[in-house]
Amino acid sequence: MVISPAWPTVRQHQGSRSNMEHFTWNNTYSVADEELDNHHKKLFGIFNKLYDTCLKRNETAPLAAIIEELASYSTYHFHAEEQHMKELGYGGMEQHIAEHRTFAARMDKYRHAHGTNEVVVSKEIVLHLWKWLIDHVMTEDKKYALGPKRPAHRSPRDGQV
Repeated sequence: MVISPAWPTVRQHQGSRSNMEHFTWNNTYSVADEELDNHHKKLFGIFNKLYDTCLKRNETAPLAAIIEELASYSTYHFHAEEQHMKELGYGGMEQHIAEHRTFAARMDKYRHAHGTNEVVVSKEIVLHLWKWLIDHVMTEDKKYALGPKRPAHRSPRDGQV
């Protein structure tokens, strides 16, 4: 997976105790669909919570809850995105769905490993998942974004579960 240095992925903040990094949304990531853009924005927010929790080395309960939130919301998002691609008649669905399943399997692995204390979810794991998401949005999601648009009469959902 290659991430172009030109893609803005992390913003530095001066915190009272240390530098903190946050994943920031901008229109570069837009897939030209309000509903799916809102989903991606929410995923950015969940990644920020996960990253902050890993940096602060908080107790496992909040981290487990955030891992669960990321797994659950990504499943919700993937389903909505797959429905959107189906409505558009997008020809690259099989490959796209395979990528979703790969991410979901990776999340299940990390969720299980964290729950059984086999591995600590670290900053490096979060960054690995983050890079996957950015690469996926900027390559795979952009492919359907360039095709036909969602019918105008259909109002987008707000991305809430």
